[in-house]
Amino acid sequence: MSAPDTSLDQAFRETGYQVQLPAQTLTLHIDQRQPALDAWLSQQGLPPRWSLITACNPGARRLADADNKQRQQALQAALEGVGWHWYPSLAVDPAGKWPDEPGAWIAGMDEDAGRIVAATWEQLALVCRDAAGFARLVYL
Repeated sequence: MSAPDTSLDQAFRETGYQVQLPAQTLTLHIDQRQPALDAWLSQQGLPPRWSLITACNPGARRLADADNKQRQQALQAALEGVGWHWYPSLAVDPAGKWPDEPGAWIAGMDEDAGRIVAATWEQLALVCRDAAGFARLVYL
């Protein structure tokens, strides 16, 4: 899929994606390398791939907080049910136009698997690590 309207694409690209690891929180930015995250993956003996997905606000349509919470809990349960190792994430809009959006950073999940999961939760996009180590915005 191509990018949505320019303002939404810009909002996705300017967002800081916080990953809450056990001993630290790292903030990912689109089109930037993530050396601290790569080092953490290596220390854990995990492959250098990941996806960051939310179940909130499907299709970039705002839902009520209670609906988003229920969807996010269901996503996390589904990930655990099939054995994915995930950590909480939080998408933070620096302009404050969108509320902070919880998500899941899934260690070891490649782009193909991430696309399937994101599509299941009716998302427009996901963030994943590309082969060169950059955080990449991937539209479905």
